[in-house]
Amino acid sequence: MVSELRQVEARVGHQKFPLVPITYYDTPERIGVWDGQFPAIIKVSHAHAGMGKAKLENMGQLQDSATILALNQDYCTVEPYINTKEGVRVQKIGPNYRVYKKVFTGSGWKSQFGGADLQSIPLTDEFKIWADECAKCYGGMDLLAVDAVLDENGNYHILELNGSAIGIQAQHWTEDSKRLVYLVIDRMNEIFCKSDDIPPSQNTMDDVSNSMPALEWNKMNETLQHYEKEIADLKQKIRSMEKEKKEDGFLSSVFNF
Repeated sequence: MVSELRQVEARVGHQKFPLVPITYYDTPERIGVWDGQFPAIIKVSHAHAGMGKAKLENMGQLQDSATILALNQDYCTVEPYINTKEGVRVQKIGPNYRVYKKVFTGSGWKSQFGGADLQSIPLTDEFKIWADECAKCYGGMDLLAVDAVLDENGNYHILELNGSAIGIQAQHWTEDSKRLVYLVIDRMNEIFCKSDDIPPSQNTMDDVSNSMPALEWNKMNETLQHYEKEIADLKQKIRSMEKEKKEDGFLSSVFNF
């Protein structure tokens, strides 16, 4: 990923693609040299959602991290810590875009644990360039998300590129899930159906719904609705478990369980 992002930055320039300075270490033994500033962020392996990441305050902590990583010989990256005002995620599903502003609501530096409020914002020319250029990575990407942060001076810093882990939001689940279906149909038609008689769906709901048999279309909608209900039930179970966990923690603190 680091190599692909650097190629994008070199192709369009840092002003249009403000990639954060990232240092890649293929083995922990190479971590002894880093000329960046502290505090810094170390990211280990390919984990998501805040896992495998730590904030380092000095070179000693970086070297200590290297001794831990040596146990499993994981690769890692190190980048400067940016005091952020808010985060941004630019999603691209085929020709469709969504942009979310991530407003941090918690006290921790990790939004996954400190808390964040996602708000839909308009697609700007700048955000579109990020997504379109990243769509050229790895020989072409139909599905991606670009993560960035806005610092206190109003400057954006691109942090990473996500593939399938784009984080579809609940309020757009039905629409975006259909877009994924249409995208797969398009690609399958390109690969397996070479006939010129089959028009491209262009990833629009009307085109695909008109080209599919009514029974098949209704079955797909029923399947999507079934998954939506399952997700809603799982979210309710998670909320109940979190509530029980808080109550158990309170009782433990009072009665020393």
